Amino acid sequence: MSSNRRTTLVLLALAALLTGIGVWFGQREEAAREEAAAPTLNPSALEGESDKLALTESGETTRTPATIRADASGSTATEDVPSLAGHAARVSGTVLDITGKPVAGAVITVDTSDPSIAPQLAVSGADGAFEFDARSHQLNLIASADGWCTLRAQVWPSHALESGIIIVAPCTTLMGEVVDAKGVPIPNATIAVQPPSYPLATFSLTWDQTAPAQRRSQSVDARGRFTLDRAICMPGSSMVVNCADYIERTVELPYNLSAFVRIVLEKDAGVGDRFVVGEVLRPNGEFATRATVRFGDCVTTVGARGEFRLTFPRGLLDGLPIIAIEANSQAAILPGFGKIVRETPGDLSPLRLVLGGQSLSIQGRVLDPNGRPCAGCHVGLLDPTVVMPGARPRRTVEGLTSGTPTAVKTDALGQFEIGGLSDREYHLEIFDERTTVMLEPEAIRAGAREVVLSFPRDSIVPVVTGRVIGRDGVGIGRASVYVTVLTGRAEGVRVQRDAGVSAPTASDGSFRMDNIPRRLATLNVRGKGLVSKSLEIGTLDLDQPINLTVDRVCSFRIEGLAPANGQAWLGALDAQKESLSISVTTRNGTRGSKRTELSADSSTLYSVGESAVELVLYSPLDSEVTRRPLQLVPGQITVVHW
Repeated sequence: MSSNRRTTLVLLALAALLTGIGVWFGQREEAAREEAAAPTLNPSALEGESDKLALTESGETTRTPATIRADASGSTATEDVPSLAGHAARVSGTVLDITGKPVAGAVITVDTSDPSIAPQLAVSGADGAFEFDARSHQLNLIASADGWCTLRAQVWPSHALESGIIIVAPCTTLMGEVVDAKGVPIPNATIAVQPPSYPLATFSLTWDQTAPAQRRSQSVDARGRFTLDRAICMPGSSMVVNCADYIERTVELPYNLSAFVRIVLEKDAGVGDRFVVGEVLRPNGEFATRATVRFGDCVTTVGARGEFRLTFPRGLLDGLPIIAIEANSQAAILPGFGKIVRETPGDLSPLRLVLGGQSLSIQGRVLDPNGRPCAGCHVGLLDPTVVMPGARPRRTVEGLTSGTPTAVKTDALGQFEIGGLSDREYHLEIFDERTTVMLEPEAIRAGAREVVLSFPRDSIVPVVTGRVIGRDGVGIGRASVYVTVLTGRAEGVRVQRDAGVSAPTASDGSFRMDNIPRRLATLNVRGKGLVSKSLEIGTLDLDQPINLTVDRVCSFRIEGLAPANGQAWLGALDAQKESLSISVTTRNGTRGSKRTELSADSSTLYSVGESAVELVLYSPLDSEVTRRPLQLVPGQITVVHW
């Protein structure tokens, strides 16, 4: 073979190889983009793999040692279970700064625990707008650009991917160190920047339809030094510094953001240097040698004679209990121990914590509305006993006692069992993901066997019809009617998800939906030119056609009023004196808030819901100057003569 021929073959092989590598990397990038746009469960929010809990402790107690049974009440937090949409949808939105101005060149990504792995989905244009295709149940998006990071963003649900907003704030890099009063570095401290909330007050945000960007705390290094990248540096931002056995400190950001910051923490003499001693016994008086004792985020094991010594956690709460746990035994819980510590300036008396008998369980099965076994249902405790409210990951007494999650799935026969329970009543929550129906039965005593939990026969409404109308009774077409369902309760806040049931309205406003949950669900209406509305389905008579009255968005402009030095704002009130959102459209796009800056241009168009009956002038932002009545007509531009 000649030298020229060999050279030609080598070059052809090399070209083929490079082409293959390019295709492979392109496929990898596309796969990563789709994966980032798909929802994922956050296992750190659950105990074990799927524990559902959160609790606010309550109750008073004396300092007399006693055998104490589980006695807790409060609220629970659950993870909603996302379901993937089977088709691509167009996602669009606008990136605005904290003054409502558009931000160009911002990179749009999914909010992940590791920002470095999130692929770029879009880049905002000169008007701050962006759009891209996604296949996901819902999207929590963030935007970042040189000098900007996300403060709060709307959540884009799959049922109505209408345009939303991402609010960004200025950010910088902060460097410094954390030391004690003697200047010695503290290597175990954590530090995070806490932005102020006041900028969000001027934006029209529905709180349960938005989410803040993840605020990640950062540990200092072995020398107590830190570098905080992309720290929000707007006025009012502060650094929160924590370390065990030291008093938490909140420090305002330095005036000179490039300066090296030294943060001094004081030793918490009233907490870190105190301790409690005692013993843990079984009901028969034996030493509970396999027990652990927990007080807040501190835990210790016991000795050969059941003895323990436990130092106190920082930031004591009055309702914080001290808990003794041994596998397969009912825990000993002394609620309100934090208050006892606070009210006892000297040494604490030794404690005797006596465990209960064998831990209990609730065993049963779940049946569907037709009486058949309901396989794959999520069954969890609505009111477990939390070890420390607000801690992540969350831990419950029941989960630690049994060593298994307190949220399970029913098997093929609809059977379930939740163990590690104390001798008290528990409330369960059952969610059937196939039908998106939630069931919250009456309280059940721990130890109950062969419990039968049945979804009511009328859990599903086969057909729902109705009309979406304006205040004048005229039907509204091209609106979106959809259902969201309750999947749990998180510290008193309802956790909801899209039920996957939606319908557009016809030109006369009529709609039809099939198979929607009758209880613990919400009927929602959205549409272009409409003010979104939500109604509890349980309050509606779904056996009859229903009328859903919504506000249409109306336009107005103002004549005879010029802002003084550019410092005047408009607000709008309805008949009940509730503040409404006003939107204004300029060449930079549309932005909305409950107080919108008054434009010097009398041709500027403002938009507000037709329920608005009064305009309010503010100057400055929080000082009312005067009011004017407002009469709006849908489809017309109202001129307000000031």
